[in-house]
Amino acid sequence: MSTSENKRIAKNTIYLNIRMVIVILVNLYVSRVVLAELGAEDYGIYNVVGGIVILLVFLNNTMSAATSRFLTFEMGNNNLERLKKTFQNALFMHLVIAGIVVFFAETLGLWFVNTHLNIPEERMIAANWVYQFSILTMVAKIIQVPFNSSIIANERMEVYAWIEIVYSFTLLGLVYLLGFWSGDKLVFYGFLVSIVAIVSLFVYLYYCVNKFKECCLIPQYEKSILKPMISFSGFDLYANFCATLKSQGITILINWFYGPAINAANAIANQIQAAIFNFCSTVTSAFRPQIVKKYAVGNLNEMKNLLNISSILSIMLFSFIAVPIILEMDFIVKIWLGTPPEYTASISQVSIIANSATLINTILIIPIHATGRVKRISLLGGTVYLLTVPAAYLFMRLFNSPLTPYFVVGAFMILLVLTTSAVLKKEIKEVDIVYYYLKIIIPSLVIIIASGYLTYSISYCFESGFLRVFISFAVYLIFSLSLFTAHLYLLLQKR
Repeated sequence: MSTSENKRIAKNTIYLNIRMVIVILVNLYVSRVVLAELGAEDYGIYNVVGGIVILLVFLNNTMSAATSRFLTFEMGNNNLERLKKTFQNALFMHLVIAGIVVFFAETLGLWFVNTHLNIPEERMIAANWVYQFSILTMVAKIIQVPFNSSIIANERMEVYAWIEIVYSFTLLGLVYLLGFWSGDKLVFYGFLVSIVAIVSLFVYLYYCVNKFKECCLIPQYEKSILKPMISFSGFDLYANFCATLKSQGITILINWFYGPAINAANAIANQIQAAIFNFCSTVTSAFRPQIVKKYAVGNLNEMKNLLNISSILSIMLFSFIAVPIILEMDFIVKIWLGTPPEYTASISQVSIIANSATLINTILIIPIHATGRVKRISLLGGTVYLLTVPAAYLFMRLFNSPLTPYFVVGAFMILLVLTTSAVLKKEIKEVDIVYYYLKIIIPSLVIIIASGYLTYSISYCFESGFLRVFISFAVYLIFSLSLFTAHLYLLLQKR
């Protein structure tokens, strides 16, 4: 890589990390305020009802991946005219997706909310209002995707960071209005979230149209451009549907078996998990455009180097946050939420560990997407996601514990990573999967386990409290950073 490319990746990573730290802290505080204002039951209702809408936007997840891949690929080829047409066709496709989502949300989704969810009768009217606001929020996010993808493809991460930071603080400010609202707070909260999403859409739209030549508000249908995007997303559609079904299916199963209160604990666990994964995903976001561009010009050696480096950095950042939080979860959730819903701490711990394998999967799938050949990974990976739900249902019937589905998820996510590894080797033969695991993944896991054990041994000599939390973070950071730095240095020396 050139010096300018290294600087760009480093700068983008810094911007994204600053954004992520601020957004995580703000969002966690928002969760505390919302939980306190709504109560555990209404908070659980909001998340399970909103989850039905999320289940319907797997189309958007599919086209989001396609949009990002094709915009980045065309930038790598320096074809402005083709790039502009790609954006216009992507915008057209997302408008179509928004219409499809609204149709199914207002028919099948609405029927499911009113007939199959475990919601108290007296809260059904509020749940339906929240559902409508959730649809509006999702439509705004769907239309926003091409503009968001354009910012990332242009590697303007500082802009993306600032918009997301402002978004989070705006939501925080509006959430404080819940304390002064005398009406139904659950409905009012759904309304506030939808308003912030719409404003965010217009901010992205305004910036992109004024800064990027490829961004045009006139949607266009051109078969020669849209066909490869649809072909790419056609198989990816299955994988994203299954991934969404897995996520929201687990939420619905928890609702059926344990009710809204455990849904609230699950929602909080998901927020903690998302905050941690989003923090380390900043590295993936910074490296993704360069990995795709290197593949586009046929520079596979640099692509592999970027894959290895981004894997180590992502795992390192993940562990910096995840390991100390897992060790101190009981104290953290009590300080954060006051009186957390039952099982919140244990569900959060198991959920983070169970889903940790998806971090590696997210990295390995980037070069597969760069090839444009997604049929094999979509069919195999999607099937692994799909089988998670019935397996979780079976084990939840056998073992009556709210922790059961998370153990099932963990097992299937390991299977997913192994599947993705095999597909990557099949699609890009130059990638040495054995080397990747022996030199990248296994040493990283050894560092995490060794540093985690040392941290546990030292920090648990102290009483539970802020001092022990600080010691846990400090001790783990010192040990793991030293070892990861040595690991990365030795890897770079062998290039």
